[in-house]
Amino acid sequence: SLPAYPLVKLPSKPITNLHYHNVFEIGYCYSGSGECMSTSGKTTFKKGDATLFLPFQAHYSKSDETNQSTWHFSYFDICEVFNDAGFNASFWDEFVQNNTFLSGIINNDIYPNICGLIKQIIDVSRGNEKNKLTKCRALIILLLLTASENCKSSDDISHGIYNKRITQLLPALKYIKANYQKNITVSSLADICCMSVSSFRQNFSKEIGMSPQEFLISTRFRYAKYYLENTENTLRDICNNCGFSDMSSFYRLFIKRFNLSPNEYRKQFSQKTII
Repeated sequence: SLPAYPLVKLPSKPITNLHYHNVFEIGYCYSGSGECMSTSGKTTFKKGDATLFLPFQAHYSKSDETNQSTWHFSYFDICEVFNDAGFNASFWDEFVQNNTFLSGIINNDIYPNICGLIKQIIDVSRGNEKNKLTKCRALIILLLLTASENCKSSDDISHGIYNKRITQLLPALKYIKANYQKNITVSSLADICCMSVSSFRQNFSKEIGMSPQEFLISTRFRYAKYYLENTENTLRDICNNCGFSDMSSFYRLFIKRFNLSPNEYRKQFSQKTII
């Protein structure tokens, strides 16, 4: 639920397009400086600053050409993190949907408490101490409450807020995430959201930045990459488990998207120590 990733060195190449995740992203800058582009505009960052991006909040970050930045990132899904006895996953899921948050680049000079919480979560998730998931849960709750309270009391809106319009599409997004390995039609997703097919297509493309079918394929590839990176599953098993119709399509689409075969991707990833 809280994967630990190696230290990331952000490149300094120009920002040409934004990306997003269907989960929370947090990060802490250990050195260097740079800038982040999001739907709210451009923001600079430096050592000690942090990031907090909500699901489907588009963004992209780069280092300054003369001062490369290094980061640790972590990603988590609210429902998965709190899906355990003693934690109300649906409450926190609704809390995220119904509140606004200070997000984007978090300036350590202005919000040292939030940056400190993000660093704590990342440090604990990367460690091996006892009950680390319980500690991370408590820290995440504190982070959500603090980020929400600061957004309501701050005049600085450049960090962006949660896109409320995504809420209407959440039933379809959640269904895709839970059933990506199945045959899913656009009409069935429209029905889940109580929308016509044409209205659903239009709203989905506008808010998510791609068609429903392309989002489904992207989701399948995210899980395929996860299996390639973290398991020894055969390519046929990965193909079947991720909803691809056959091995030929899986290979062809993978190469088209990533410019290398699944086997080459697995070998390349296993050789990486620093991204």
